[in-house]
Order: sequence, then C-alpha cells, then structure tokens
Amino acid sequence: MTSALTRKKYIVFFDIDETVIRINSSTVIIKAAYKIGLISTLKLLNAIYLVILYKLKLKDPKKIIEQIGSWITGINVDEFNKMMSDILDQFIIKEIRPEIIAEIKHHKEQDAELVILSSAIKEVCNPLANHLGIDHVLCSELETQKGQFTGKTIGNFCFGKEKLVQLNKYCSLKGYNIEDTFYYGDSIADLPVLEKVGFPICVTPDKDLLKIASVKGWTIKQWC
Repeated sequence: MTSALTRKKYIVFFDIDETVIRINSSTVIIKAAYKIGLISTLKLLNAIYLVILYKLKLKDPKKIIEQIGSWITGINVDEFNKMMSDILDQFIIKEIRPEIIAEIKHHKEQDAELVILSSAIKEVCNPLANHLGIDHVLCSELETQKGQFTGKTIGNFCFGKEKLVQLNKYCSLKGYNIEDTFYYGDSIADLPVLEKVGFPICVTPDKDLLKIASVKGWTIKQWC
C-alpha cells in the first residue's frame, strides 16, 4: 500500500469484471473448476443458473453474488490456487481491455494512486494489480479453514454499498477528497460508488446504468 507520506495527487478506483477485463471472472473460474473435477455437475449448473438470474435481475443481486460464491465450499486451497495460476494467463489476463491500459498509463503520468475496488476475489485481483502496476487492492476475500474454503468471505462481500464503505475508508485513511476521486465501473450495482465520486466513468455500462449515466451526464466509454 502507498503510505500517507507518499500520497499522490488524486486516486482512481477500478472495478474488475467487465470493466478492466471484458469477461466475468467468476464464470471462467467456475467452468475451469468443473473441467478439472473440483466441482460437480450440479454445482456447475446451479452457479450458471444464478449467473442468469443476476444478468436478468430476477433476484436480489447481493444474495445471488453470495450464493454464487458458495460453490467453492470444501475445495482444497492448494488445488484451487494451482488452477488459478493456469487460468489467469490463459483466460483472464488476456481479456484486459487495451483501453484500460491506456487509461492507467494516463493516470500514472498525472501522479494518481490506482486502486482495484471489486467484488472479484483476491486470487483474481492481486495478479491483475501486479500485471497492471496498480498500487492497492480492495476486493472480496474467501475464508479458509484447515486448507479448505468454507464458502464464506472474510468480512463483507465487496459488492454494491460495501464498495462505497471500502472506498470511503480508504480515502479517509489516505487523506483523499472523494470529490477528486475517479471510479471506473460497468454495472448498476456500482451506482452507490458512482453517485459519490467526483469523476464517475461508466465502461460499456449495462442498460440500467447507461440510462442513469446519460441523464446525469456522466462519462460513458463504449469499449469492445
């Protein structure tokens, strides 16, 4: 973490899934886990069903996100980490949007601090942060006991309003003014943060977020 003594001019927060990367990392991870036998067909189908509910907004998104995470219950941590090492290079890092790389370069040149703020798990966010030269990560962390995942998170799942809680804490800790803060997000679930920061950036936003962003005059970036 960048120390308070080296605080930069302003701060930029980035969502991960469908913002920094074009895809949803959870879907990739679940399919990979099924392919190598870490989860059953039933768990795979249930996870896909929950993803569909989330995309169609047919259920409370926070509850869906929490239920999607339950598929990992009982999985060996070492086996999971080995799988993650394989799929990061094969599927996730290659899906980084080139436009985001340009945005990161620009903000670095302006002496900004860069932070990932995402509901994605640390096993995705930390390698991406290292790859992109991002300073710090605020994300969801999975609980483990006796070398296995419990299916629960450590602390609250970093989603929706919890993202705003984490952003406010970090800005307060480091002495940043939220009115000078950027946030890059793609989903209506990011609205609590987008409404509070000084510079909301909507990356290929979903239908609901696009409607609000258009009315409010927020920056909209339609990237492939």
